[in-house]
Parts: sequence; C-alpha cells; structure tokens
Amino acid sequence: MASPVSAFGVYRPLKTPIHRLDGRVKVILLIVMMVVIFIPYGNPAQSPYPYATSMIVGAGLGLIVIGLAALARVQPLRFLKAVGGMWFLLVFIILLNVFFYRPGENFLNRDILFYAGTWPVYETSFWFAGYVCERVILTILATLVITSATEPMEISYAFEFFLSPLKLVKVPVAAFSMMMSLALRFIPVLSTQANRIQKAQAARGLDARNGRLKDRFKSVLGLIIPLLMISIMDAVRSAEAMQARGYDPRAPRTHLRTSRFGLYDLGWLLGALLLLAGLLFLCLYRVGGLRLEIFPA
Repeated sequence: MASPVSAFGVYRPLKTPIHRLDGRVKVILLIVMMVVIFIPYGNPAQSPYPYATSMIVGAGLGLIVIGLAALARVQPLRFLKAVGGMWFLLVFIILLNVFFYRPGENFLNRDILFYAGTWPVYETSFWFAGYVCERVILTILATLVITSATEPMEISYAFEFFLSPLKLVKVPVAAFSMMMSLALRFIPVLSTQANRIQKAQAARGLDARNGRLKDRFKSVLGLIIPLLMISIMDAVRSAEAMQARGYDPRAPRTHLRTSRFGLYDLGWLLGALLLLAGLLFLCLYRVGGLRLEIFPA
C-alpha cells in the first residue's frame, strides 16, 4: 500500500516556517498566488515574442514557489511526481492550443510555421500553449506546498472564519466548513485506495502503467468503478461514525484548538499583499495605453 506521505498534497507534520503560520494566512497566501499566477502581463499582441513577458513573470513566481517549498521541506521528488502525474493534461493543452488557437488580427506575430494538411499552425500558438502549461504547473505546485504544510482542519477553520459574515443571513457556514474538511480528508484516502487497486489489478495481470494508450484507457475505466464503490462505502461509514458521536450540523460548534494571529503571521501577510500589489501594478500600469512589456515591438 502506498504511503500516505507520498499522496499528493497530504499534510506532513513538521516544524517549519510555513507550518508555523496561521491557517488563515496560508489560505490568503494561496489565494494571492492564484491571483498573481493568472493575471495577464505585457502585451502579447504587440510583441514579437507573445506571452514571453507573462512567462518570465511566471518563472519568477516559480522561484518563489520553490523557495516556499524549501521552507516547508517539500521533497523535490514530490514536485516531479506532481508534474509527471499530469503529463496527459499538459500534452492535451499543448495539442489543443497548437492546432486550435488563432492569433487575432492585431497580433504582430502571425507567422505560420507549417501546415497540418490544410490546417495552419502559427508560431503564436506555441507561445500561448507554453504560457497556459506554465500557469497550470504553477497552480499545482503552489497548492501542493500549502496543503502539505496545512492540516485539513486548519483549512476548514480558515474558510469558516472568512465565511462567518454569511452567518448574519442564516447561511450554515459551520456545515460548509465541515463538508470541506471531509472532502480534504478523502483526497489522500482515495489516492491510497487507487494505488492499492492498481497493485491488486497488476497482480491479476492487468498492467495499467504500460502498453498501448487504448489499453491504458481501459485499465483506467476498470479503476473508476471500484474506487467509486470504496468512496461511497467510506462516506457511509464516516456519516455513521459522526452520527454515533452525536454530531449535529445545526448545533453551535466549538473548536478543540483556536488559531492565534501574531506578528509572525502579520509579516507574512504583509509580504503576500506587497507581492500582490507589485504585480497588480505591473498588470494595470499603462504607458501610452499599453501594459509594460519586456519585449516591445
């Protein structure tokens, strides 16, 4: 059976600068990373190297993510596994954008590299595919770092705190946070069960990792049904256990541990907000009606 430590994003109880942070700050840090990863930079239409400015900024954000991973003591092998595990998605994104992305009429770079039959493939399509793949990889790695250093209940408490104003309009915030904590709990469980099923199938002669692509798709379909059944059974057992312990979603909720926001958390929060402000300035500042561009025409 696969070790739960090897599962994607599972919490590792360590004593690191990232683990010490308040859960609410870590959630804000992740949200800030998502925002600065996906906001546009530069002027791809007015540059001979479209999307190069965004990719350079993304490379800088990648260095920040690697620095956070080093502080959280996330093993480089987990990074490689996370990226390698989504190779099919990246290949699909590249093929989709290369063959179906079309630069607008205002793009300076509209060079056609080659024809696939009668279908033109543009140079800009490769720039855009690289830009999208970089954003997907950064999103996965940033999520991996934060979830590896944050307990699921911390994330649940953080979202309950941020959603607490909705209590004024009778929204069941506590129930929503409990649903989120249960969903996060099942991520490593399902990953472990999937590895167990794959090994059981391999022992019976079904190779899900090698062979033709068609055969590998069939093996994935054979994995989905038992994994779905196991997840339903686990959900039923969890519901029965909660009911046996007297859990009432409508009752006032108490916390075993309370989070404390200190100067250390404030420093990290200010750093995240400064990063957000700086990159928003880079995105929104205009010179002659255009964003700042590293490779102007």
